[in-house]
Amino acid sequence: MLIEKISDLNKHLINARSKNLQIGTINGTFDLLHKGHIDAINYASNNCEKLFILVNSDYSVGLYKGPSRPKENEKIRCSKIHNAFPEAYIIIFDELNPLHLLTEIKPNIHFMGPDWGIKTLEQELVESNGGKIKYIKKNFDISTSQILKKKDNLDIINRAIFLDRDGTIIIDKNYLSDPEEIEFFPQTINTLIKLSKLNYHFFIVSNQSMVGRKITTKKEAIAINNEVVRKLKLLGVDIQESYLDFSHPDKPSNERKPNVKFLIDAASKYKLALKECWAIGDKESDIIFGKRGNTKTIQIKGSYTTSRFSDYKVDHIGEVYEIISEHYNVIHG
Repeated sequence: MLIEKISDLNKHLINARSKNLQIGTINGTFDLLHKGHIDAINYASNNCEKLFILVNSDYSVGLYKGPSRPKENEKIRCSKIHNAFPEAYIIIFDELNPLHLLTEIKPNIHFMGPDWGIKTLEQELVESNGGKIKYIKKNFDISTSQILKKKDNLDIINRAIFLDRDGTIIIDKNYLSDPEEIEFFPQTINTLIKLSKLNYHFFIVSNQSMVGRKITTKKEAIAINNEVVRKLKLLGVDIQESYLDFSHPDKPSNERKPNVKFLIDAASKYKLALKECWAIGDKESDIIFGKRGNTKTIQIKGSYTTSRFSDYKVDHIGEVYEIISEHYNVIHG
């Protein structure tokens, strides 16, 4: 059954809980529904009493996997799932991940594939609500991408690296307000030049709360960032676009990291596939920003709290090239 309204979702949840049924959730795009999908949903269905299948909308699939996906629209994908699992409830969501639905449903068990790893926002959320995570063994080495590859129907993918600024590519001067104090880390330029040869777009995404704190003006903050971008260009590194938030952390805007507004804006404008993108920064907000957007993440160790969610941790930006290039070579040969 396809659930289209939150009120209907709540009705089914109340009904399931009144019967003390163990509620399970599983999420995915389920594009070109194949035996790997079927096997995973079967496992989930057999290990709970009422299964809710959370399906990425066409909009969110396009952001995550690129503008040529999905190959089948959400109505077709949901119809195929319903035909295979008529007792399950199916819900479509627009966000890049199902955190808001997991908050609503509060499942007893959330089922995840091994590809997602063990450091996920979903796990923290589910466990904080008293549920648990079950990892699904991958019994079939198959994916929609492999099916498309066999059909010579490969996607054209644009990829990007979302760079925090202060403490990541330049030395953090604690509310930089003088362009003369811009200082790149010794490894920054060489690393970014090497990464640019892998055809990554570069974006700066930076919280500049010094404006909200009245330390400087928005105009001055933009001018400083423009100078960072200008210096990078002179040294051979092009920044596609900068996204700056000026709000105070006590009154954050919807653009301030870890919110993903800037990430979605960039993905839409430049037709990115976020699964092929990286978020790099020294703060946990940089890592959660990437995780909420389904990018891969690298945290640069510094004076801030180490995030348990980061996919990789490095001492400085010079160490990120090996990680990203290795991943690139595995995927693209």
